[in-house]
Amino acid sequence: MAAPWPGIMLCCLLMLPASVFAQTEESTEKESPWLVTPTFSSDPKLGNAVGALAGYLVKFDESSPTSMFGAMVSYSDTDSSVYGLFGRTYFDADSHRLMAGIMHGKIENEYEDFLGTGLEALTTDDLNITFVRYTKRSRHDWFVGAQIIAMNYDILTDDPATQKILDAVGLSGFRSNGLGVVIERDTRDNQNSPQKGSHISFNQVAFREDLGGDVSFDRYTLKYAKYIGHGNGNVLAGRIKGSWTNDAPVSAYSSVDLRGYT
Repeated sequence: MAAPWPGIMLCCLLMLPASVFAQTEESTEKESPWLVTPTFSSDPKLGNAVGALAGYLVKFDESSPTSMFGAMVSYSDTDSSVYGLFGRTYFDADSHRLMAGIMHGKIENEYEDFLGTGLEALTTDDLNITFVRYTKRSRHDWFVGAQIIAMNYDILTDDPATQKILDAVGLSGFRSNGLGVVIERDTRDNQNSPQKGSHISFNQVAFREDLGGDVSFDRYTLKYAKYIGHGNGNVLAGRIKGSWTNDAPVSAYSSVDLRGYT
């Protein structure tokens, strides 16, 4: 089982703030703008993790959704850790959206059957990501913009036998910087805790050696989410997501993202 592409971690950083808005979006007028909440998660990659998120909520104008600036940290029972800073802002009557973040992750992996070899192995994923994404409303519910991503991803091991396997299959990690476009259509009634509407997003990143990276390749992501309210605050939501890479090194292949074990 190969290490998943670090875009998963970037997605988590982008989406994490959304999960804590449901209880605060309608009540920020009289309550403190500061938000502190514990976080809990469990998955095959990170293990059982506990952490915290702290954020500052602000509305830049009455017609824009609530913006958030914050920090997050988590630590798991596999001695893995993730921490970062982020900002997600909406302003000028939601005509402009700016998101940015910086994150570090150190993920300890213990394999009973490493890449189908039948060998036990211990590896460490060391990941650093910095990103900035800006979009502007172009017409009605359509947004167009650009993004910048700087990524440093290393796969490490202290075992010479495991290192030979990593070298043989090309799982050594990569360092690269990328520029890309973002196109979105957003009809959600509330971007932080939607009750209805839909969101479709296409983004592309061109990682290039000319931008200071080790490798050149392209990544494409297409996402669609639909929200249907059905009374008493209940919402039925569905999503579909696809991710593709072109000319990518093995460490940067598109990963399988399922709500379960692969």
